[in-house]
This record gives sequence, structure tokens and C-alpha cells, in this order.
Amino acid sequence: KGRTKAAEKLIFLKDSTGEKFLFDSLDSPSKELRLAALKSLREWNLDLDFSSPERNSILLAQLEAADQEIILAAAELCNYRKIPGTENRLTTLLESGKLTDPKPVAMELAEIASTQRAVKALLPHVLQDKPEEFSQWTGYAFEQLIENPDPEISGPVKQALYDYTLQFPEQRNDQTLVEYLAKSANKAAIPVLKEILKNAKDPVSRTYAIGALARLQPDRALDLLTSHLKQEGPGYSTMRLLQTYATEQDYDQIIPVIEEWTQKSEDVLDTEVLRLCLFKFGNRGEQFVREHLDQLTDQARMRARW
Repeated sequence: KGRTKAAEKLIFLKDSTGEKFLFDSLDSPSKELRLAALKSLREWNLDLDFSSPERNSILLAQLEAADQEIILAAAELCNYRKIPGTENRLTTLLESGKLTDPKPVAMELAEIASTQRAVKALLPHVLQDKPEEFSQWTGYAFEQLIENPDPEISGPVKQALYDYTLQFPEQRNDQTLVEYLAKSANKAAIPVLKEILKNAKDPVSRTYAIGALARLQPDRALDLLTSHLKQEGPGYSTMRLLQTYATEQDYDQIIPVIEEWTQKSEDVLDTEVLRLCLFKFGNRGEQFVREHLDQLTDQARMRARW
């Protein structure tokens, strides 16, 4: 490890021998040196060249090592450095069945998976445990997958993640869990989301729930969000949701509610209210902004004058 740290210092000094040493170390018979080199190559603050196909091949070859620690370190490195071919290699690795503990590699693949094949390979090895509490990092690992526009890719992952969140009833109303329960919810989850909306003390959790309810019931989205606006006020996330669903014809449903809140609280007319008015409500929205210019927050007023 001392030698790889010395190599890192040489890299900082723009001495190419440091970079060469780290890559040469990947062929070492010493497991410890290989692991140390893989971890050094992953360091975020090292300016390294990963553009050559030869170097990419060297890194991907580490995924074929006999030692699982080396495989996992290589997977983390290839994932972090966005080495071309990583998704295919990790998928093949999981399909081979040779890993004694496939979960860590499957979690790495989840962060970059983009095909049905990859999802099929990783899902049997993740979201199968029951830790003491739900971790936000678990949800984060599947974020890009559940946002994939292809339902054949996102659908199975959403279902698995939603089922996983239900294992933690004691955290049901915590925003850490609700964020991913809401993002992965399908129509069968509507009763659960309604319970969260009713029972959660945290306004962030309630907003996650109303956002999911709006997504799952688009024909009721505006009414749901208007009701939420009346109860919670024009917070950032609520305004963002309204920007998704509102049209120019909805001005008379939404603006009176916002005006009511200006009588209850200061700093209501912020940049998100401004965006809603200018981008969704046409001439009437612009007129509202002009008439309430002195009530806008400083940042919103500055943007309005642009």
C-alpha cells in the first residue's frame, strides 16, 4: 500500500511513472498489491488517462480474477471510471454463477444497467435481505434503473424495490423510505400512499406521496395537487409538481390558493411560483407577477425583471 500511495504522489506531481506503476501492479502475483492499485486507480482526485482500449482491457480483465475481493474492487473501479464494456462483463459474471457472494457485484451493475439482460442477471441477487432498517443508499443504487423509460427494464426493478420497502413498516412514514416507495409505486400502492399522506408528520414524505398519487392518477392529478397546496402551502416540490400537470386553463383553480397563502406567510412568491406563472399561465400569469412584484422574494423579483 505504501508503494501505491507513493505512486499517487508521483501522479500529483505529473510524473508518469506513478501511473505506470499502478497499471503494472495489476499483473502482480500479490493480491494485496493488486487490491491497493485498484483502489488507487479509483481515487476521485487522481487525474488519470483511461481513454486507451489497451488500458480498458487491462481493467476489465481484473473482473476475471479468481479472487472475489479483486473482482469487487475492479467492478467498483470500472463502474466509477465508466470503462466501456463494464455492464456486459458484470452481466456475464453474474450469469456465470461463479461468485460465492454475487450481491456486491449485482449492486454495482444496478448503477449502470441499461438492458433487460442485465436486469435479469442482477435482480435475483439484490433486495433479498432484511436489514434492521431501510438505507437510502439502497434506493439510490436503483435510481437510474427505476427511471429508465423502458417498462421492460424499469418495471421489474420498481416492483422489487417497492416490495422491499414494505418490509419496513416502522419506517413507513420516514422520508428516507417514502422517497423510493413513491418512486417505485404502481397503482396497487395507492392505498399505502394515501395512508402515508394522512399519517406522515414529515411534509417531505407527504409531498413524495402526493407526487406518486398524481403520477398514478393523472386524471385526478390537478385536484390532488390543489388540495395538497391548500393544506401545505406552495412549497418547492409542490410547485414543481404543478409545473408538470397544470395548464393555462388551470389558473383560476391554483392562483387563488397561492394568494390565500400570501396572507398567511411571507416569502410565498418564490422562484418556483414565478416559473409556474410565467411558463404555465400565459398572459394572466405574467399579469399576476406584475401585480405582485413587491411580494416576490428577492431572488424571484430579480429573475422577473430579467
